[in-house]
Parts: sequence; C-alpha cells; structure tokens
Amino acid sequence: MYELVDRPFENERVKEEIDAITQAQQRAAEMGGVLVTEFDQHFLPRLEEFEGVERSSYRSRNGSGLMYDWDCKFGTVQALPEAPFGVAVVLPSPSAQLPKALQEVK
Repeated sequence: MYELVDRPFENERVKEEIDAITQAQQRAAEMGGVLVTEFDQHFLPRLEEFEGVERSSYRSRNGSGLMYDWDCKFGTVQALPEAPFGVAVVLPSPSAQLPKALQEVK
C-alpha cells in the first residue's frame, strides 16, 4: 500500500525560517539587543507582552519589515534587515532597567 522511503520529509520553508531567525538572533546579540516579534511567531517574545512597550502607529507600505511603530520606555524598537517579517530588535538605553522577561531572554 505505502512504500517506505530512505529519507524523511523535510520542509524547506521551515528550514529557511529557522536559519533566518538564527542569523537575526546573532545580529541582535552583536548589536546588544534582544530579538522580539510583533506577532505570535518563531517562539520569540512578543512586544505587547512587555510593560513599557506600546504600539504607536501603523506603518503603511514602508518596507521596513514591521507593521507598527513602537514606543518603548527602556530603549528603542528597530526592524532588523533581512529578518522575517514582524521580527525586530529591542535596543535598551544605556541606563535602562529591562523588564524581567527580557532579562531572561538576553
């Protein structure tokens, strides 16, 4: 009925996304920041989960990779070039106290 194959199914798209997230995480660490996301995706912390971070406005067609602008009391939120859509880096201000959840990720 079914024929067994020697190699398992591999989803190339998932592999590419994992590679992109891994590279983005390395770039964020080099920048001194923490990788986050706007949505529930990639098992990353979501921006709206942190106290002191709020959506400020919708970005229409600016091509930055983020759907919204974000206000952050303890640093800045920036899009990360070549990262998957919705993935950003939080760059803390020099004297800022990060929320506990971000301290644990870093």
